[in-house]
Amino acid sequence: MKILSAIFLIGMFAVTSNAQGEPLCQPGLLYTQPTCCIMELRCTPPTSSVSNPAEFRAACARQGAKAMCCSVPIPGVLSLLCQDAIDA
Repeated sequence: MKILSAIFLIGMFAVTSNAQGEPLCQPGLLYTQPTCCIMELRCTPPTSSVSNPAEFRAACARQGAKAMCCSVPIPGVLSLLCQDAIDA
């Protein structure tokens, strides 16, 4: 249980960005996990590597999903507390 709590906290404080440091999601405590969502009911990480917000949106569009930044992603199921990704 402690390990799961530690992983959750590390994920909450992570700022997701590409190798060049360009953020895919807003920095902060919430909405830091880039996720492709279909009606916010079925969410998964992008299936391809992305390096900027435009590629993130395109990768999600190829999956038939919308680029979202979520707080508590549960891959393949539901993402809680989501907002639209950064504009490209």
